[in-house]
Amino acid sequence: MQIVKEGINRLDAGLSIIIFPEGTRVAPGEKKRYGIGGSILAEKSGYPVVPIAHNAGQFWARRGINKYPGVIDVRIGSAIKTQGKSATEINSEVEEWIESTIDLLPQRTSGQ
Repeated sequence: MQIVKEGINRLDAGLSIIIFPEGTRVAPGEKKRYGIGGSILAEKSGYPVVPIAHNAGQFWARRGINKYPGVIDVRIGSAIKTQGKSATEINSEVEEWIESTIDLLPQRTSGQ
């Protein structure tokens, strides 16, 4: 759990940590399992999680090297309190917010 210890040290130092729970870009309409690592860090540290949703996968495919011009929409959610919650609960809450917010973002065809 060295990574958790280092993460807590950085959070305590006032730094922010960005974690992509799916590990990579996901094509529009696809769903990939959310990793639990960030939620474990949140559970152990007690720091809140600020969820972010975006539609960058519409312009830069997961396995593609081509990037298409366009406007990437980003939504930043309210901080999710983590104290007293398990990593599984945190992960579920974050995933639910991100997935429901992505559904509200404009859907474009790559290259538009």
